[in-house]
Formats: sequence, C-alpha cells, structure tokens
Amino acid sequence: MLDSIIFEKLGVPAAAIVTKPFVATCNALAELQSMPGYRFVQVEHPITSLTLDQLRSRARQAAPYVEALLVDGVPWPVDAQGTVRPGDKPTEPDGALDALIEDLAAGLRADGADLTGSYLDARTVRLVLHIPDQACAECIMPATHLIPIFEMRAAEHLGPGVQIELDDPRLQH
Repeated sequence: MLDSIIFEKLGVPAAAIVTKPFVATCNALAELQSMPGYRFVQVEHPITSLTLDQLRSRARQAAPYVEALLVDGVPWPVDAQGTVRPGDKPTEPDGALDALIEDLAAGLRADGADLTGSYLDARTVRLVLHIPDQACAECIMPATHLIPIFEMRAAEHLGPGVQIELDDPRLQH
C-alpha cells in the first residue's frame, strides 16, 4: 500500500490490492501520507492459504478493478464511454459518496437547503439541491459557483476526474 502511495505521489499510476481485514489500516496509512481517500482494490481474506487455482480466480476477479484504478482513476470498471460495464455495479467504498454528500449538505443546511445524490455513471455524480423554503433560495450560492466547489470536494472524497451534475430547482421554470 505504501509503495502505491509513493508511486502516485511521484506521478506514476499505481494500484494497491488489500485484503478486507486491512482496509482500516490502509485508510489510516493513506491519511498519514496526506492522501486521505486513496483508492485501492479490496479482496477477500485470506490470500496466503489459497491454492494456485483459487489465487488465479481471485486475481481474475480483482483485475478489472486494478485496471479501472490504473487507467481510468475510478474504483470500478468502465467502458470506453465512462459508463459502468454490464455486471459491474459502482460501489461506494467505505461510504465515500455518502460522506461527500453529507460534507456538502452540511454547509447548505445552514442556509435552509439540503442535498441528495447518486452516481449517474462511473465518472459522474448527480446531486439534487433541495430548497424547501423559497425565501432561502437567494441565500444559497448560484449553481455556477457551487459546481466547481462540489467537484473539488468530490475529488477529495471519490478521487480525481469525477464530474458533478447539479439539479438546482432555481433553474427550473
């Protein structure tokens, strides 16, 4: 894991493969290396006691996820258009999308708004701005200002290259 982080800091794409019991340790290591939210491939534990055939099977299962990290910078396999390949559903490792939405929504709640969201595809998150009291609508920054802020925060939570689509009720007629 540390090698992958060092390579990434040097600009060399890398993908760490970690068994599930070590996920918390790897997340802590990534934070200590100033790379919180660093993505890695999680596989079932154990590895060392597997037969060669079992190990090959586990490697085949992990390969699309390693490729996605190295080539596309996303934690799940995508096709050429950036959409999730059939049978490969986006995951939300460690609740990263939920954490992003909560992080963004916390600032909006002070102004009487809220936020929900979901993945549209592997590289796009659709966020929906909720403004229950229209008297508060002017208190909230315009979408043109929110989107760049949201994309910067998405990169912190979900990794680079994630785009935000914002459904803002103030823009609907």
